Formats: sequence, structure tokens, C-alpha cells
Amino acid sequence: LVVFSCNQKCLELLNDFDAAGGYHVLCHAIVNSSGSHGKQLMELVTVLACCKTENESTPSAPPGDSIDGMSLEDEMFPPQDDTKGEDTKLVSNPAACDIIEDLMVRSVPLLKEFDQVYGGQRPDITMEDSLRELSKFSLATALNVRFVGGGDDFGEFDLAMELLVTTLQLYSDHAKNYEIIEDRHNILAYYLLALPTFEDISLKVLILKTLEYVCTGVAGTNAEKPLS
Repeated sequence: LVVFSCNQKCLELLNDFDAAGGYHVLCHAIVNSSGSHGKQLMELVTVLACCKTENESTPSAPPGDSIDGMSLEDEMFPPQDDTKGEDTKLVSNPAACDIIEDLMVRSVPLLKEFDQVYGGQRPDITMEDSLRELSKFSLATALNVRFVGGGDDFGEFDLAMELLVTTLQLYSDHAKNYEIIEDRHNILAYYLLALPTFEDISLKVLILKTLEYVCTGVAGTNAEKPLS
């Protein structure tokens, strides 16, 4: 209902959803879900991420003017169906993508350990020195998680895996989504840095497959960003 109202250029429900803590509730529900329920909730993140958050206005004709029962406004500016076409898959609601980042801190060992050690701070990967330090931190975290036994068992619902699947879905839905999301959240970059901390081979393969898709299947984007 929220998404449909946004597609009709009505943002009141989305604003109410945000004000009522809807994003926090959805994040909490995903963390505490399992199996198919968690996957269904993750699908809501992709839907919310594509909500149209800009209410464009069009010039209006003087009230009461009409031609053959059709207002001059409708004659001059016929209603457009914004629910069709590729742009319905364009990420335009950053708050929904913030859920992905919050869930990464809970499920990606590198980010989880960094969050605990540095009191809620996010890693800085903009400088070469900080990137090298984070790489060393990742190896130390891998040693602790994989060989000392500090890892988490997500059971049938692997949150880290589902987050990457969701991200790949968003990247493939629209050519511009990669730059929009990666510039803001560095999701693929963090997964690549965290590669040593993951024990699941399937997840490691998916990370590399996502990188391969970005480098070969997303035209006109800065595909080197996660590697720089």
C-alpha cells in the first residue's frame, strides 16, 4: 500500500511509515525471522527501496475550465502511468537501503567486529592507509571467527547471504542502482574485504559472482570502485 501510494505521487503513507519507525520494525523483524519468512521480509526491502520519494508537480489550468467533460489540465498534461517501465526499479528511497547497512553490521563478521571494537563507528575505506588497516583487521577477525569459534550460526536463514542476494537483485534491476547504492553504502566493497571471514563457500562464490556481474554487466558505472 505504501509503495502503491508513492507510485501515485502521494508520500503521506511513506512519511507516516518512517515517522512510526517502520524501517526499524522491518529491520528487527528480519533479524528475528528464519527460513522463508526472512526471505519474504527481505523482498519488502527491495520494494521499499524503489519507492518514488519525489513528488513532482505539474502546471495546473484554471479551475472549472473543461473541454467535452475533460479538464484543461488533463488535456494539456494527460496523466502518466509511472508504474510502467524500467524506472519503477530505480532505487530512489535511501532509507530502505539503510536497512541493508544495519543488517550487514549484524551479520557480516568484519563489520560486526569493527562495530563492537570501535563503538558503533563505520570503517573508512576512502584512504589507502585506512583500507590496508581494515584488510589487516579482516584477517584478524577471520582468525577469531573461523578458527577460534567466534562466529554465528544463522541456521536455515543466512542473513549475510540473503543481503547479498537482495543487493544483487537491486543491481540487476536497473543500470543506475549500482552507483546509487555502492556510493552510499559500499556494500560490495565491504563483502570483498570481509571475504576471509566467511566460511561458507557458496557465499564466497556469490560475492565473486556479484563482482563479475558488476564488472561485465553494468554499463557506464565505476566498476573499479570496490577494488580501489
